Amino acid sequence: PLQAAPPRPSPDKAALFARWLVHASTYGALATTSQHLGGKAFANIVSMSDGALDNSTGKLWFYLTEMDPTGSDLSVEPYATLALSEDPVGTCTADPEDPTCGKVMLSGDVNKLDASSAEGQAATAGLFARHPEMKDWPTGHGFSAYEMKIETIFLLNFYGGAKDVKPADYYAAELISHDVAE
Repeated sequence: PLQAAPPRPSPDKAALFARWLVHASTYGALATTSQHLGGKAFANIVSMSDGALDNSTGKLWFYLTEMDPTGSDLSVEPYATLALSEDPVGTCTADPEDPTCGKVMLSGDVNKLDASSAEGQAATAGLFARHPEMKDWPTGHGFSAYEMKIETIFLLNFYGGAKDVKPADYYAAELISHDVAE
């Protein structure tokens, strides 16, 4: 059997919903303070992972290069926000802007990891598990694993306003995966 992301949690379980949406996602929009736009906001679509489908860590890992504006921006100002939508996951039945279509914004410092460290190796393995083509990206472009140290989480997944999710609650939320028959 193939491993699949866990089922969509109830919207009232905010920390679990945020953790699920991160794990079910493979890309999002990462907003940085741009160097090429004189300090104005800049968002870029980036691939991301929190681990293999059967090993959600909740950590936000990216594979970036300073040849791209996002990596370059983070080398000067590491604070960033990652925005994820439930729409690409395929479980949203409403318009992506409708409050019932979940979205989460996670903010914190995004820093390059030492490739030889245990953290760097875990991040690279988690990224390659979800994005195997990354292994073949040009080595001369300086791609490296980065990790966001989550400071704030803002979740909107139902009517009634957004929820602030504490990072400790997010990390404590336990995903239960299920098998999908081939």
